[in-house]
Amino acid sequence: QGLNWDDSSWNNGSFSPGGVVYTMADTMAMGFLNVGDGELSGVEVEASWRPTENWNFRGALAVSSAEYADACDPWLVQTLGFTPDLLTTDGSPFDCVDIAGNDIYTSPDTALSLSGTYTAPLGTAGWEWSARLNTRYFDKEYRVDDTLNLTYLAAHAIYNGSVSFRNDNWNITLYGNNLTDDATPRDVEYGNDNNLTPARYGFMVRPRIPREIGARLSYEF
Repeated sequence: QGLNWDDSSWNNGSFSPGGVVYTMADTMAMGFLNVGDGELSGVEVEASWRPTENWNFRGALAVSSAEYADACDPWLVQTLGFTPDLLTTDGSPFDCVDIAGNDIYTSPDTALSLSGTYTAPLGTAGWEWSARLNTRYFDKEYRVDDTLNLTYLAAHAIYNGSVSFRNDNWNITLYGNNLTDDATPRDVEYGNDNNLTPARYGFMVRPRIPREIGARLSYEF
């Protein structure tokens, strides 16, 4: 039996005659088991270029490969009922499905970020203005726990832009995020609600913020 933190007598020994002290009413334990090896490789490149006083360009590119090598997944057998490729009777520590050669989930092969900014004086009163456009691209990405590579987020690109006007005190910015109104989910996970009896299983979807147009105004004293 566990005791709540607000029980002032939890540490006086009366609740643990066997020498065991319980400190919480509800506890959770989790175990993690390595099911194989992975092969990871890739390269990242980042660059900045300022061809003139007005223009500035920046970019970053990551190209990678993340695959299961010698790997076998017991969850596919125990939870989803797949026919195992390896059996305990054959010497395997568990009945499992061979996933060697599949992509490791949540690891897109390509990620790209590009931005361009133009800045110039505005009039003769100490003002300047700037315009910026940037994009972020992600290759398709297999979802959490999908070792068979059956479900994935599609490749997508997000575009953002802004125009700013500022001097020593004022900063006025007009901005637009997700200009193409991309509706690709930010994340999709398979899960359950253990508060229900029996537990209810399904997909949890985290939607992307739709196109956003706005303005910011700030003044520094």
